[in-house]
Amino acid sequence: MKLFNQLNFFDRSSLLLFSILPISIIVGNASININILLIDILFLVYCLKYKLWSWIKKDVFLYLIVLYIFLIVNSLYSYFILFENQVNHLLEDGGTLRSILFIKYILLIFAFSILLKKNNVLNIIHKSWLVIITIIILDIFFEKFFGKNIIGNISPDPSRIVSFFKDELVVGGLVFCFGYASTTYFINYQESNRSILPIILIFLLIPLSVFMTGEKSNFIKSILLFFVIIYFFQKYKRNVNYKILLISVIFLITCFYNFSDISNNKYREVIKRLPFFHDSQVQLRETISELTVPNSAYSNKDHPNHKIAVEEVLALREQKSSFLNSFTDLKYFAHYDVALLIFKKYPISGVGNKNFRLECHKDEYFRKNFLFSRARCVTHPHQIHFEILSEQGILGYFLILLFFLWFSIKNIKISLKNKNIYHFSNTAYLLIFFIPLLPGGGIFSTFNGSIFWIIFSLVNLDCEKN
Repeated sequence: MKLFNQLNFFDRSSLLLFSILPISIIVGNASININILLIDILFLVYCLKYKLWSWIKKDVFLYLIVLYIFLIVNSLYSYFILFENQVNHLLEDGGTLRSILFIKYILLIFAFSILLKKNNVLNIIHKSWLVIITIIILDIFFEKFFGKNIIGNISPDPSRIVSFFKDELVVGGLVFCFGYASTTYFINYQESNRSILPIILIFLLIPLSVFMTGEKSNFIKSILLFFVIIYFFQKYKRNVNYKILLISVIFLITCFYNFSDISNNKYREVIKRLPFFHDSQVQLRETISELTVPNSAYSNKDHPNHKIAVEEVLALREQKSSFLNSFTDLKYFAHYDVALLIFKKYPISGVGNKNFRLECHKDEYFRKNFLFSRARCVTHPHQIHFEILSEQGILGYFLILLFFLWFSIKNIKISLKNKNIYHFSNTAYLLIFFIPLLPGGGIFSTFNGSIFWIIFSLVNLDCEKN
């Protein structure tokens, strides 16, 4: 409280707005957008008051402005040329609006580097995030054992954890984002073994809790980042026993896998669906069940592209099978395939931001030999590379990819030079976010985009300190 009273208006406001970022993400899209907007306004007022505009000359800002202009021009092109008959008003075109509002993330990046330049302010914010993530992790365990979370939320899928999100099955992504960011911050800056012990315990629980959420892609990403951080411990011999951590997390995940039938079946199903372990009879039964169950995302009676007859499934399975054809039985592959077909049709510019959902419905993208082809159309392709290729084309893809490769390599070098596990971990998160083939959200959406650009902002903050 004494420290809080010593802070000025901007520091106090920053503490409040940045500290509640995880909570605002949980509350919903409107909440996180309002929170980011308030941070951006606070940042611009700060810059006006102190005449602080040097950040607009930064190479990161200039590159992002180029990307911003490209997104707007590409969205306007898709609105006037490709989809002029499908929307009645420019403001109703979600892709154009999303492109215009991308400026909020650009301002957020520099709001971090300017408003959080005081170490004591950043320290309090990370403590707040750590408390929030710890509560969420405990809530995941609670829901796993009692079937509902501590406020009574029940997951729509018994094999997944919903936690405080009510009906969105994304809590693993939140833990993955803020969990590693906060724990590595204190591991990096606290040297006392006694003070670091509870942080290490929370760090150990992150991959385990993500595993229990049933979010397979986020679990793979979280375990990869866990191993990357362990490598850093081993290489720089920090005051952490990496061997004990490694053995502990493997042991705990193995125990939960073996003693939880739901978790066991969830991850075993993934292995069975891989072409290497493909069992046509098992796959047939599971596919028919998934495609015909009421309320399934793939059998929505109100959506004609989500209807499929059991006889059609049977006919498809009678076709001559091959190793490559077996990939067509994976439901995400139908999304990837239509994204690539859209990219082939519009290779230069794609179909514009948020327009995958409009284009994918067309009959020309139906593939009769793909088991889930009638369910191919969703809001986005569920894979960042395919999403960028289909919506931004080859121009946008290289514009984005080259920027992130340059930015990530630059920061990996700085973090290794300074032996900074916090900086290193956050940069590795960005690289893992771009892993090919694994399902995931894009960098322009509200949920995934927000958590991605928050971590990007933390990396840029550390970069500017060095």
